[in-house]
Amino acid sequence: MLILWIAWPAVAEREIHVVAVNKGWVAPGDFRNEPQARVIVDRPGSEVILVLLDADKVEWTVEATPGSFIETILLGGDKSRRSRVDLDGIRLSNPHVPALTHVNKPLGPNFRTLLSRLSQITGLDRIASFQFTYVAPASGHRVDRFDHGTETLVLDYLPIRLGPAQDLPPALRRWIDGARPEARHDARFSDTAMTLTDADGTRVFPVPPDIPIPHLASGVYFDPVDEIAYSGGSAHPFRQHAPTCSGLFAHL
Repeated sequence: MLILWIAWPAVAEREIHVVAVNKGWVAPGDFRNEPQARVIVDRPGSEVILVLLDADKVEWTVEATPGSFIETILLGGDKSRRSRVDLDGIRLSNPHVPALTHVNKPLGPNFRTLLSRLSQITGLDRIASFQFTYVAPASGHRVDRFDHGTETLVLDYLPIRLGPAQDLPPALRRWIDGARPEARHDARFSDTAMTLTDADGTRVFPVPPDIPIPHLASGVYFDPVDEIAYSGGSAHPFRQHAPTCSGLFAHL
């Protein structure tokens, strides 16, 4: 991690910008140079905390346009810690932050973990922008805007996604507002119907006429020699082998 003490305005917004790549860019036929990734920071009037994530060894080159101020550069992703960072031609000595894992989209548990870790390091509760490419483009990534549209860049983004509750049923709105009386239910069964009484009143559910009448066993006989139990009523005799619990309906 590097903190750059550059003279910046007395009042400036601190912003976290994340650039992630899987691999660096290599010119066709170039077998001598390491994979490269270039980042141009163009955020005049802001204190930029630049987070660089890679999944393999990358030579990062960071440039700041006139009036742009880089407070900190954090390098994460590649666990081998072979990647290096140059800022305006100066090699940074130890920009690696092992706790920053590589992510390729602003979604999912790994991204939420990254957000939480960055919040602990910087004290900020959101990322200003997130960029990802599988291979770093030859022209580089340009950090020049604040992304207000991607809701998941905020550490606690769920309250933002809560919609108005005016179209919900009154009982559900009262429950959301905290009015949650103790639920009381009473169910009674008869030969013809089920009667249910709750906070909404009493409702009767008649027995449908197409439900078959069950035939229960009227007696059981156990043969100790064959270890078979015979049971049944007037219509469905049944026999079962006791040791194996296997059984079948007898044919009459």
